Amino acid sequence: MFHPIGRWICFFVICSGAGSVHAHTGYENETDVRIFTDRMEVNLRATLGFAWKVLGKRAPSDADEAGQQTANPIMKEMAPGLFEVTANGNVMDAKSATCMFEVDQHVFCRLVFERPHSWPLVLKANYFDLFDPLTYGTVRIFDQTDAPYSHEIESVAEGKIFRSNPTFTYDPTPPAQVPEVVTPRIPAKPELRHIRGLLLAAFLLVMLWGIRRLFSKKPSA
Repeated sequence: MFHPIGRWICFFVICSGAGSVHAHTGYENETDVRIFTDRMEVNLRATLGFAWKVLGKRAPSDADEAGQQTANPIMKEMAPGLFEVTANGNVMDAKSATCMFEVDQHVFCRLVFERPHSWPLVLKANYFDLFDPLTYGTVRIFDQTDAPYSHEIESVAEGKIFRSNPTFTYDPTPPAQVPEVVTPRIPAKPELRHIRGLLLAAFLLVMLWGIRRLFSKKPSA
């Protein structure tokens, strides 16, 4: 028989494992936003289960190769509605959309937009209502303005999105500089300068008078 403490340890291990499995529901999704000089790409890569959940009633009965070929044009049609993209509050519409199912049981969708001309850029995922609250996604921003062909560039911003917070905001605009407040020196009034001069002159006269008095005394016999 287990010691009571051992029972509690087993209980917590089982609960922790169950929570970890529940957190990975098979709907993982990653979104990379790549900003070029002439365009912006929103690239979504997600699991096959994610794609079938998004397709809903339009999903084929089987997710085999034939089912993926059937689902591909439907996924391409639905892809622009997966995200709402705004730049400085103005809605941006995708210029093109492509989708493909990969051999490793993932789907890849690419939405191409114009390059944003104002900021902030806000990306809102519209699909989280289809999933449980523990499903989340990751968003990364890559500024490829100066390196359009680099695949090793580091992200300039990244974060997580989920049902309660499905938006990600990116603003490269530097914060406004607060001007330093300099308190001007107020010059002394002419009357005060005149009084100070008189006091200084009186002080010097008293000093001179005291010195003359000191040296004019005759020594006593």
